[in-house]
Amino acid sequence: MADGYRTLAEIAAELDVTPRWLREMVRDEKIPVLRRGRVIRFDNLAIRAIEESLRSPSKSSAGATPARSPSLALSPERALDAALKATTRPSPARKRRPSKRSSCATPGTGNVVALRASPRPP
Repeated sequence: MADGYRTLAEIAAELDVTPRWLREMVRDEKIPVLRRGRVIRFDNLAIRAIEESLRSPSKSSAGATPARSPSLALSPERALDAALKATTRPSPARKRRPSKRSSCATPGTGNVVALRASPRPP
């Protein structure tokens, strides 16, 4: 790659962040980087994106998020959930397994039939 691009280790040392944190930011695609196979290089755009992610949000009222409106309209995700819930039947309940029968007979003798002794010849 061309000169002027810097490595992950150089950027991590310069910005005083760990290389692991920087790799996670790259993996989560929060930073636009240049790749060639497993080699990662950072240009000026990537460095600005890293610096922007390191900035803490302003506590001024201008940066505050507006309050949620009390709209009764559903978001697309909630509308889909509501439609699916209305149109599909719930899964049938699992059948309970029958419990083992209790018997007063000795275990293993439930199907035994008593035989008469055959007469012995004299």
